[in-house]
Amino acid sequence: MGLAHKISINPRALDFNIALLGSTKRRTLTIQNEGTTTIQLDVTVNPPFRIVSTSSFALLPGANQQVNVEISPTVSATYIERMRLTSNSASLEVPMTAAAMTREQYLERLQRLLTVRNAAARQFDMVDIVENGLSSCLYVFGGFRELTLEQIESWINSFTNCQDIPEIDSARLEEIKQAFEILEGIRAQQVGQWLQALKQALTEGHFEEEFQSLLSQGLAQFVDALQLLLDTNDPTAAKDWLRGFVSTLDQEQPPDPLTYADMLQAIVRREYLLFYGSSSDVIAAFNLVDQHWDQLVGRVMTLSGVLEERYRVSNALFWITMSIKGGPWPVAGTLDQLAGLLRWMDSEQRINNGIGTLLSAGHAASQGWRVRGFSPVVAGNNIDNWAVEMSLTTQRAIEIGAWAPRSFIGPDERPYSIDSIHAVLIGSHCQQCDATTIYDWIRSAMRSYGEGFATGDRLNELNLFVFAFTRDNPQGVESIVSFLANRFQYTDAVIMIVWTVDGQVKWACVSEGCRYLTPSEQQAIAQSFANLLSKYPAYAVASAMRFCDGDIECMRRVLESLWGEDPEEDDEEVCPQAIVC
Repeated sequence: MGLAHKISINPRALDFNIALLGSTKRRTLTIQNEGTTTIQLDVTVNPPFRIVSTSSFALLPGANQQVNVEISPTVSATYIERMRLTSNSASLEVPMTAAAMTREQYLERLQRLLTVRNAAARQFDMVDIVENGLSSCLYVFGGFRELTLEQIESWINSFTNCQDIPEIDSARLEEIKQAFEILEGIRAQQVGQWLQALKQALTEGHFEEEFQSLLSQGLAQFVDALQLLLDTNDPTAAKDWLRGFVSTLDQEQPPDPLTYADMLQAIVRREYLLFYGSSSDVIAAFNLVDQHWDQLVGRVMTLSGVLEERYRVSNALFWITMSIKGGPWPVAGTLDQLAGLLRWMDSEQRINNGIGTLLSAGHAASQGWRVRGFSPVVAGNNIDNWAVEMSLTTQRAIEIGAWAPRSFIGPDERPYSIDSIHAVLIGSHCQQCDATTIYDWIRSAMRSYGEGFATGDRLNELNLFVFAFTRDNPQGVESIVSFLANRFQYTDAVIMIVWTVDGQVKWACVSEGCRYLTPSEQQAIAQSFANLLSKYPAYAVASAMRFCDGDIECMRRVLESLWGEDPEEDDEEVCPQAIVC
């Protein structure tokens, strides 16, 4: 029996979270012998982690031993290491992670986090509790107005973690704990209702009367918590603070788009680090994507034609990079291709086209499509757009209704057994696109990926080409669809055009291969590639971060449930005959 079958460990991983330079942070692992014989264990770690307890010991059956591990970082870095437990020839590894940074870096990070969380809390008329990452005892009450670094630092100095940081103000810490015990008993929805009522009363000039009325309805508990958090015994001071808070509820702006991008990048980076390790070529490739991601958001913020996409483009890149991770294709090479696309987007026309491809691919990735690669496409002699190669597994195709595996004689009179989908996607954010250019893009993609009905080593993947208009209500679509249907009517591959009208998904299937898809399958594919990503989903990310306590796999599942739901279907019946639906 192996070592893993003889002992249990708690916790399964040691996450030091944030460790400030010049400080020491400790975590404890408990090891229990669940076998029937004595086990001799040797425990080792790599710098900068160190064991500060017994590292070699014998465990009797049923006995347990605690191993204390510390980190005292001297340079800012992200550390991902493993503790090794060894007994004779058997071994077990325990992941260890830490983010080392200066106090200034930490304060800047906390300020960015609070900017996002506070904006989200106010957008939804809610209050929020933020775990700051430095300590399990130190929290910040989200929803406060105009928080500055000085105020945050004052809070940090007034109550700190019970073990991680010295100079504890135990009395202040107890007050903070009492405040959160009160807040935990109050539903966030109830607080939101109180804030809405007080905001309306303030606007109408009877704040005092409404405040007194709400005290008997539970608001008095909320005021008690505020007094503890504000470190005052004066209920009037808490009421005045609350008056100031509701007076500015409508004035908060969304977080800076680059701050939002940084938050999503941090989630992806940690997922990649945990999956591949800090020294891999994949991380080097992602660093390049990260750099061009920020540059693209900065450019988008200067162009009025795409300004509304300054948040959604980061949302799209989040889903694209998450879908690339762990694929059977060369991940570093795919990230290099993505960096090439982002680097290419250096002019307004290129950004319009490239953003269309990213937005459509991002929504498809959120629906379970996997990104496999990127390649340029040409119109005439110019590279003026890019295509994304994507695939959909058999199981996911069935789940979303995009394809039911079946065997049949295809348009070329050959027998096929199709069980999955290979898609090549091209998008554009143009308002009035040129039909000939779109035709050239699709033909260019076909030269790279083939124009047969099926593809793959066993010809078991449906060969699908999609062009997506990502700007709502694009002009001249009907004439473009007619033009493309005339050009592609004898093409065996499936070719679809997707767009939205007032947010409702429309599509046209324009090739010979389309007759092998049912109308409902065409609709499911169109729903995947339409530009349906949320423009400002920061609150979903923040909620997932808090709910999962930093666990990335948990966050991924929560985010999928929050953002990956199928959009509401049109009330209209699926059209079985018409070319444009």
